[in-house]
Amino acid sequence: MPIRIPVRGLLPVLVLLGMIGAPAVGQAQTTSDQFASLASHVDAAMSRIAEGDVPAAQTEYKAFNDGWSDLRFGIRARSRATAEWIEDAMSDVAAALAPEIVDPASAQAALQTLRAQADGLIALGPGTPQTLTLYSAQPSGGERFAVAALAP
Repeated sequence: MPIRIPVRGLLPVLVLLGMIGAPAVGQAQTTSDQFASLASHVDAAMSRIAEGDVPAAQTEYKAFNDGWSDLRFGIRARSRATAEWIEDAMSDVAAALAPEIVDPASAQAALQTLRAQADGLIALGPGTPQTLTLYSAQPSGGERFAVAALAP
């Protein structure tokens, strides 16, 4: 459903959208690049489990989870299904690492599944950025509105 914004309030919205969509100065990484870097925490968690260091594996997974929170909306915009598969795999990892006594084989299997899902997303590449399309509309009430729609 399109977002209806009065024309007089359009400038602050456009400024906000420009700030959200613009990368920070010196930032050249795409969401895909950032996610590839983030996935290294899954590798580190698998290594920690193999070494028998469950607390360190939990810390690495927490770092992945925290980073996912920052990237998930951009990833979901590119591939909703892939994002859901990753989140399902994350739920399995969280469950495997949650008990008082962690079963290393179960945790390792869950982490491997998560890494496989991450690799699938990384293989999609950087993708194309979304574009913002603005439409002008004048409903029967006489007030002019700008309607914004995101297109992949």
